[in-house]
Amino acid sequence: MWIIRKKLLIFSLIILFTNNLKAQDEVILSRKDPYLAGTFSFFNPGLGQFYVGETMKGTFFWLGENVLFFSSILTVMDLSFKFKKDFGFEFKLQQKSNLSNERVFVAIGLGVGFIILHIINIFDAVDSAKQYNKKLENKYLSFDNFNFGINISQERKMFCIMQRF
Repeated sequence: MWIIRKKLLIFSLIILFTNNLKAQDEVILSRKDPYLAGTFSFFNPGLGQFYVGETMKGTFFWLGENVLFFSSILTVMDLSFKFKKDFGFEFKLQQKSNLSNERVFVAIGLGVGFIILHIINIFDAVDSAKQYNKKLENKYLSFDNFNFGINISQERKMFCIMQRF
């Protein structure tokens, strides 16, 4: 009889601790890697924010960087795009013929704005991932969310085990 109680105690402790580890496993599985978010935003503006789940920020950074990039190029370059009769298309990008100093300075200013926004984008993606992980840890690992009991399905298993002995 003493051996049965000992086995039952060990089994219930195992169930109790594995039940509490489920919340920690969920936190580990759904955490976002800050450096991966920064890498995503480095290669594609706003993708790190999309990875974290902040779609509005991601859309803002994607639109902002693309507008600044293409505006800086189109300030000093002419773009022509034509479809060919047979197959394919023709794409030309040439320097504007009436290029003035003001246009060059505007293009440089837009380019500097693009670079600054791109750096802000990368740091924001890293920071957003860190904040996401912090919120996740506060949500799942707070003392209120720890379940020190046993689920109903686990109680049924223990009841069946106790009936066998």
